[in-house]
Amino acid sequence: MSMIKSAQARESKAQAAASRLVAETTRATKEELEAADAKARSILSGAETRGRKYIQAAESEAEEKLAQAEAEAESLMESKKREISALATAARREGERIITEATTEVSGYRQWLAGVISEAERLYRIQKQSLDAAESAIQQSRNRLDGAFQRLEELQKSVLDNLNADDTLINPGPLKVSSQRTRPALDAPRKSAKKTAKKAAKKAPAKKSAAKKTTKR
Repeated sequence: MSMIKSAQARESKAQAAASRLVAETTRATKEELEAADAKARSILSGAETRGRKYIQAAESEAEEKLAQAEAEAESLMESKKREISALATAARREGERIITEATTEVSGYRQWLAGVISEAERLYRIQKQSLDAAESAIQQSRNRLDGAFQRLEELQKSVLDNLNADDTLINPGPLKVSSQRTRPALDAPRKSAKKTAKKAAKKAPAKKSAAKKTTKR
């Protein structure tokens, strides 16, 4: 009985110790769980706080970079606009310069052409006057040649009229021959007309040779 009682006592002590141990373990586990939960909550809260800070910093940095990119884009656009405006202004000035130079050249060419035409017209008038004078001189020379040839024919007729068939004088009296020295001289042509008349006279030797042959008769 004593052994049973001691076994029961030991068993009750063991049960009490086991219950106390289970209670202590449960309490320790609960405390650890609560501490772990608190620590997890604290860590999660800190993580959320750091995440919000990181997100805010990232958003702020993104906003700054976006603003900087927009400012750089606007600056680049303004710079390109200025460059395009400068190029357009330079192109417009170059076009105006080319147009001005072309207009000046055309005006100069027109003046030169007008001068050439005026000079050609002046030379044409001079040549025409020279040709007219040469024609007048040729006509005067032709008239003089015709007159001289006519006088030679008259002289030949007068001589033949005063000769017999045996070449003796019909009338032994003085032979009357009309003198042409008192005839008025023709107007002398201009110098250019004289030169042109000389050239024309060189080109027409047939009449001179015919007049010489008639004179020899």
